[in-house]
Amino acid sequence: MIDFKLGFKKAFGMSIITSIVFLAIGLFLLTKPDATISIVSLTIGILFIMIGTNRISKYIKNKNEYNFLKLDLTIGIISIVLGSILIYNNRAIVSILPFVLGIYFIVNSITKIQYAIELKKYNTNKWISALVPAIMTLIIGFVFVVNPFKGAKIITQIIGLFIVLYSLTDIINYFLLKRNFDKIVTVIEE
Repeated sequence: MIDFKLGFKKAFGMSIITSIVFLAIGLFLLTKPDATISIVSLTIGILFIMIGTNRISKYIKNKNEYNFLKLDLTIGIISIVLGSILIYNNRAIVSILPFVLGIYFIVNSITKIQYAIELKKYNTNKWISALVPAIMTLIIGFVFVVNPFKGAKIITQIIGLFIVLYSLTDIINYFLLKRNFDKIVTVIEE
């Protein structure tokens, strides 16, 4: 049982370290969404340039062997161009996701507003509880479409908030389990 206790304590230790790292990441996402967006765009841009460079070098090495390798040259050039855009314009990548989400939110909200209007026709009080969230989602959708960069910041902050909440919950659970460790071991030994 000593091995079990030691393994359990090591698992607890790794859990708390992981939770603290996630807490730091979540706080960074929550408080520095612009920096996060820039880092993500820069990283993806560098990856695209590496892929493009690899494809072009593959084309140069084998250009006389296979005719279909011209596709490598095309993909390489496109990848390098996309990578450069992402590095020099970090708003490029973040404007796509919020825009698509905004369109989805708008269409979904309009459907829910119609549903709320139908509920009102049947004299039920639930139409208000359907209408209010639909209008809020519609407003968020318009913000995402009109200003996708602000939408990306909001999404980044929401992700950061969830990571912070998860990490704090995990840390609290760690201390609760640590405080009751002997009781847990006794129950498992039985």
